[in-house]
Amino acid sequence: MKLAIEACSYSIVSNSDSFLRLAEEIGSDSLGMNLDTAHLFVQKESLKIVIEKLGNRLFGTHICDNDGCIDYHWLPGKGKIKWKGVLRSLKKIGYEGFLDIEIRSMAEGEST
Repeated sequence: MKLAIEACSYSIVSNSDSFLRLAEEIGSDSLGMNLDTAHLFVQKESLKIVIEKLGNRLFGTHICDNDGCIDYHWLPGKGKIKWKGVLRSLKKIGYEGFLDIEIRSMAEGEST
């Protein structure tokens, strides 16, 4: 059995480095990360670097976009994420997992 943790703002695992520190302490190959591109992009992490740092610890990927300021979960291509670089990095590490499109509907009054 494998466990994938998703980094979220304001949580114990809020970025890729906090996940990697936790994984090192636990010391199990069964612990990985579920990469949510919107969460990490809004926290100003380079997604290409994150992917390469995680390597075989990347268990799943939510692909969603935002403007880099607010943690929207827009369709890929609607925001500012550079998708060619993200996909190249996934290919570089030999990622064969799922790419889940994760979008969130907009709240009333929220800009698109």
